[in-house]
Amino acid sequence: MKIKDSILEHFQEQNQKYQIDRINLAKSLNIAENEYQLLFKALNILEKEQLLRRHKNGMYQAFDGEQFAVGVIRTHRKGFGFVTIEGEADDLFVGVDLVNGAMDGDTVLVKKIVDQQNPGKFAAMVVEIKEHANKTLVGEVAAFNTKYLRILLDNSNYLGDVFVKKIGNEHLIQGQKVVVLPKDFLVTGKIIADVIEIIGHRDDPGVDIVSIVKKFDIPLEFPVEIQKILHEIPLEVEQTACEGRTDLQQRQIVTIDGADAKDLDDAISLIELENGNFMLGVHIADVSNYVKPESPIDREALSRGTSIYLADRVIPMLPQQLSNGVCSLNPDVVRLCVSCDMEIDATGKVVQSTIYRSYIKSAARMTYKDVNAIIEKTDEDLLVTYQNFLELFTNMEQLAKILASKRHTRGSLDFDLNEAKIVVDDMGRAIDVSIRERGVSEHIIEQFMIEANEAIATVFADNAWPFIYRIHAKPKENKIELFCEVAKHLGIPTKKLREATDLQPKILQDILTDISGMPEHSLLSTLLLRTMQKAEYATTNIGHFGLAAKNYTHFTSPIRRYPDLMVHRLIIDFIIEKTITEAEFARMLVTLADIAKMTSKSERTAIECEREVNSMKMAEYMEQHMGETFKGIISGVSNSGIFVELPNMVEGHVPMETLTDDFYQYHEGQLLLRGRRTSREFIMGNAIEVELTYANKKAAIIRFKVVGMKIDSFNERRTQGNFQKGGNANRQGGNRRDGNRPSGTRSTGQPQNDGNRRDGNRPNGTRSTGQPKNDGNRKWESSKWNTQYWATPKRWKSPRWESSKWNTQYWATPKRWKSPIWRTSKWNTQYWATPK
Repeated sequence: MKIKDSILEHFQEQNQKYQIDRINLAKSLNIAENEYQLLFKALNILEKEQLLRRHKNGMYQAFDGEQFAVGVIRTHRKGFGFVTIEGEADDLFVGVDLVNGAMDGDTVLVKKIVDQQNPGKFAAMVVEIKEHANKTLVGEVAAFNTKYLRILLDNSNYLGDVFVKKIGNEHLIQGQKVVVLPKDFLVTGKIIADVIEIIGHRDDPGVDIVSIVKKFDIPLEFPVEIQKILHEIPLEVEQTACEGRTDLQQRQIVTIDGADAKDLDDAISLIELENGNFMLGVHIADVSNYVKPESPIDREALSRGTSIYLADRVIPMLPQQLSNGVCSLNPDVVRLCVSCDMEIDATGKVVQSTIYRSYIKSAARMTYKDVNAIIEKTDEDLLVTYQNFLELFTNMEQLAKILASKRHTRGSLDFDLNEAKIVVDDMGRAIDVSIRERGVSEHIIEQFMIEANEAIATVFADNAWPFIYRIHAKPKENKIELFCEVAKHLGIPTKKLREATDLQPKILQDILTDISGMPEHSLLSTLLLRTMQKAEYATTNIGHFGLAAKNYTHFTSPIRRYPDLMVHRLIIDFIIEKTITEAEFARMLVTLADIAKMTSKSERTAIECEREVNSMKMAEYMEQHMGETFKGIISGVSNSGIFVELPNMVEGHVPMETLTDDFYQYHEGQLLLRGRRTSREFIMGNAIEVELTYANKKAAIIRFKVVGMKIDSFNERRTQGNFQKGGNANRQGGNRRDGNRPSGTRSTGQPQNDGNRRDGNRPNGTRSTGQPKNDGNRKWESSKWNTQYWATPKRWKSPRWESSKWNTQYWATPKRWKSPIWRTSKWNTQYWATPK
């Protein structure tokens, strides 16, 4: 029996609380000393597989999946967090006091506990930090005391303090951005760290973006080892490299990309056959010819996973000598490719396909803008210059329409998403934010790339060969239920969606078609998009829900995506050379699964980095437009207010406390705010005019207020002259609290001015008062009506939190307190109670 199986059998024979260390376990299993290494290795594997858990004291215990789980925590700047556990539908909430030093993105072991706020559901507490998401942290140097410098972290979601010793860091100055390596994680939440890199001063050009890149631990430069071997890579394709490949130099092949693109990894050929079908050729740069498995460049490419496109730079997956040089399908030069020829009939069906190695010579380097102008016949000069390509572009447009129609028929979802384009000046400062234009040519290339990806994936799926698929799971039921609830409120029928036992994309597509042109179209299409799960890489093929495709992969961008490079290697091994042995077949199944997991994670990191850079640059751009008014749409609604997106995709927040013309309540099931008195509604997708009131580049925050928002006379006392800049509430003078009960009557709680008394509301409107003696000892008190509060004697300076059965929550404030404190009631009455 294997040691691993013996260990599991041993734990199964014990009770759930049984614990044992490695040495005693070895004795129990009669394992000889010369086999200890095998035992330790097996224990590590069982721990990784979550069959055993190891305590900090070195004791092992059987893992209870019902009570404990491993997941990734996402923390909020207010201190709480949510843990995502693979395979579980809902995230687990982690309270502020239960995060236990975990940082945003950490892999943690949590214990499931009953959620006090949501009976019947689970929350969690962090038991152990299994792995920190970032080995390094990024922050700004600030003075602290004579012994330490404080590092103000860029990651605002971590509330702990980070310090470095002044000794040895005398050269650091305030305002410098640095990378630090945590050395000691103290139980108090503080971190003692070492400075390992100085990025530059916060005001230096480009430091803002570099700081974000470093925060995600993304390398900017390639290792010296790779720099040394780049000279071995030829600048141009050598004749010997073309041997055994199909010569396509005589074909009319073009590349179509953005004007600023330098890594051209896909080219297109297209002819109409005598039988009326089209022969579409998709020719992709053969990166695998230059990047060999397990080579230094390959290992670096795998660790990066993908190229990252930021506002002012590209962080490439491969060195520029490859990505912009010999691999890039530049015009009028020979380049190596992996080609896929597909014969497609009038219905869009692929009649036959051929996949092979080739070498090409691109006839033209076209841009999307120029091809759009040629197809739309808006530029006479371009029509003359490219008159030999007019038939090619006409056929491209025709075939793209056929393919789009085929996908629409089977249910492919097209949300036609806009993309923001941020323009920066020579100093890296954002000077414009606009929508990236998409025309006919962008649509053409998209359709052709999808067709090639499907064709490749289908060959591997039909043969059951090891492969990396691009998969997209069905939406989660709870999100579909929320969508149906909102649609029902708007009068949109969703019976077919509600009753679907096997949800198909065609059902969602029909809804998009039904609401097209309706006022609610923007709201529902946005909400429908948010029901979608994230696409990822996997070796198990479940299809691509969004594209309504049974088989899909990424084959067309090996210069900037590692999974595409792996797909090319698999094509060569299984289709072209057919050299795979049975042993290699089995090894690939494991290797590809690891690669799929790694590259999916790299993709998510790249997306988060790009979003954070965009948010920061958008806030920087909006800093120049303070006080200006804009027209936009409501892109989100929550109990904190509304989110507004401008036509250029800049999004900002309208805080709840600025909605002063009424008391607004959040209706989660309908995703709207509704005024209690006026019934005015703020609904996702509605047009709105706002004024920019605050923009902060460092915090990436943009705030608006609704234009024309008045202070209602009913609330005038609550808001008049007391709005606190940057705060989260409206307040009224004095110590009185007036709130509305369900029937419209009022309940009033008035603490005495001596700082010691608390008056609360009983169910019938009567009062219960708790008054301790002035002995200086604070005791927690409760009444029959579950009125819980702190009774505070005069000499106490700090107020204490109070709550009642009716969820009236507030601070009882003694005389000498100067600061108002936030209160909230069950009826969403939010205000400041301010001492005299």
